[in-house]
Amino acid sequence: MQVIVERYHHRLIGFVRMIVWQRELAEELAQEVFLEAYRRRREITRPESLKSWLFTVARRKAAKELARKRYRVETFPGDEMIQDLAPAVHPSQAEGFQLEETAQVLHEILDEISPGDRELITLRFFGGLSYQEVADAMNLSIGSVGVKLNRALSRLKKRLEIRGLTMEDLMP
Repeated sequence: MQVIVERYHHRLIGFVRMIVWQRELAEELAQEVFLEAYRRRREITRPESLKSWLFTVARRKAAKELARKRYRVETFPGDEMIQDLAPAVHPSQAEGFQLEETAQVLHEILDEISPGDRELITLRFFGGLSYQEVADAMNLSIGSVGVKLNRALSRLKKRLEIRGLTMEDLMP
């Protein structure tokens, strides 16, 4: 269980935080996901499905929490959120642009796009899930994931261009 937590902890927190926009709540929900994984460990028989299972449970818990409490972002989370979302970013990649300003723009854009688009993009690029894992997590066919992700990225790209950024400015 410790290996699983170490491997997915930051990514799950980052993913949940993209939905609820609050670090403390994201951490709490991620802990609940790991607790549920521990409780249901005998039911998870295929190790290759663990990652999509974790993100599916995280997605459901976050959506349920949002529906229950109706959270709203009060302040911008700053650089710390980008670290959660993309822990693999090499420091030299961040040197080419002002991280805080880019994080602010990313936050605004992700808040503007539909929750479905945000989930697809977050699962695929920040969560590191494969197309099949995204399909499993969102209960979609793999073909639908490709089409929907393409459209979501197109909409994201247009919003970035309005602000003078490209996809390369955000992706490691």
